[in-house]
Amino acid sequence: MGTIAKALQLLTHFSTDLPEIGLSQFVQLTGEDKATLHRRLGELKACGFLDQDAASRAYRLGPAISRLEIVKETTFPARRAAMEVLRKLNSQVSETVHVSVIQGDQGLSTLAHIDDPSHGIRVYMDTNELLPFHATASGLAVLAFFEKERVDKILKLGLPKFTEDTQTNAARIRNLLIDFRKEGFARSKGGFETDVVGLAMPLFDSRNACAGAVAIAAPSSRMDNKRVQSVLPLLQQAANDVTASWSGRAS
Repeated sequence: MGTIAKALQLLTHFSTDLPEIGLSQFVQLTGEDKATLHRRLGELKACGFLDQDAASRAYRLGPAISRLEIVKETTFPARRAAMEVLRKLNSQVSETVHVSVIQGDQGLSTLAHIDDPSHGIRVYMDTNELLPFHATASGLAVLAFFEKERVDKILKLGLPKFTEDTQTNAARIRNLLIDFRKEGFARSKGGFETDVVGLAMPLFDSRNACAGAVAIAAPSSRMDNKRVQSVLPLLQQAANDVTASWSGRAS
């Protein structure tokens, strides 16, 4: 990872639960030495990507982030388009639905989601969490449409175990990806959260590159094989609609 990438990687530690981070906290979060972190944080601050509280000296996201987000959403209204599709999909399947986008080689971040309110037992999305490539349907759907070299790189970064059902064998994951690419969708059961079934299909951007995934997440008790087959056409239409709104087409 280059110097610029390491500096920008620091921004991923901010969340709604952790909006301000001090230098000592960054040391704990990253394991890097204080002098190096201080230099990188200073560079991000100088470029407007970070602000620093005058009293506490803690860092928070700066105005450059907001400016870029406004530019992105104005010129490429990805979230707005995704939400329109998710509302329709949610009304059809009555389950939690979400669209996630690729976050480098670290996983996927949630762009838009709807937590379905119609069941007492349901899946909730935590938008602060990165969705790991190897343990979620969204991640596997994306991996299935990556080039082999990138898949190899990601699988070598480490495959942490989140539940007893998390698949951490790289060879088995590669075999799954072959099947998922042929079928056009990925399925995960309990890989990231126990007793949760995820179904996901890839999304493509204006360069016709895989840019993310649209997914349905439901308790395993409501997602047997018959139900899977009934919702797949709806998920396929949602994937087509989001991809089209992003000026893309399936690879």
